[in-house]
Amino acid sequence: MTYCEKIIQSCEKYLKFNFWLTPVCSFDHEGMSEQHMVKCNSPGKAAILKGWKTIPCTSIYTIQKWLERFPKMNIGLVLGKNSGYIAVDIDLKGGEKIFEILSGGIKYHTWSYRTPGDGRRLIFKIPKQNEGCIFNRCQFENEDGECTFMGQGQQSVLPPSVHYTGEEYSWIVSPEECKCLDAPKWIVEMMINSEDINTTYDGLD
Repeated sequence: MTYCEKIIQSCEKYLKFNFWLTPVCSFDHEGMSEQHMVKCNSPGKAAILKGWKTIPCTSIYTIQKWLERFPKMNIGLVLGKNSGYIAVDIDLKGGEKIFEILSGGIKYHTWSYRTPGDGRRLIFKIPKQNEGCIFNRCQFENEDGECTFMGQGQQSVLPPSVHYTGEEYSWIVSPEECKCLDAPKWIVEMMINSEDINTTYDGLD
């Protein structure tokens, strides 16, 4: 199966779950404009269409047209109040430790996938009572990793997209295996009651 076929097959499934999808630049920037390559310092991770934060993709035909223009593009899930989803990006052992502390050790059986480089990402649904709220990005880090809560104005690169290392993102628990959990109260309160947070988390041991 070609890369384009894998993207189309995955997007067909994602659209059944009403994902707001957007094209993301290729992992090696092949096929991207000179302007994009000058501005983008995150190959494989940056949305490439104007208006992507507010324009939903609801058709596989649109995906096919994107692929004709950008055959090596990655695919992203738009986050925030418009799409109804937020994500938690957990990087390395330090990120896992931070999430364990913040969550009180609770394990969440929700949609999740591996990110190349020893990371994982959790997807949560915005609870009905919080629809329309702005979910701000919050980031916590230490010397061994970081944990980022992603929301309004962001997108989360989805499997089977390719990381800049050449490795693919891959599902741990896919949308076909379980329901997406509502974001727990502590995440909701943290994200909607704060401005963009970036915190160094010391003393984790």
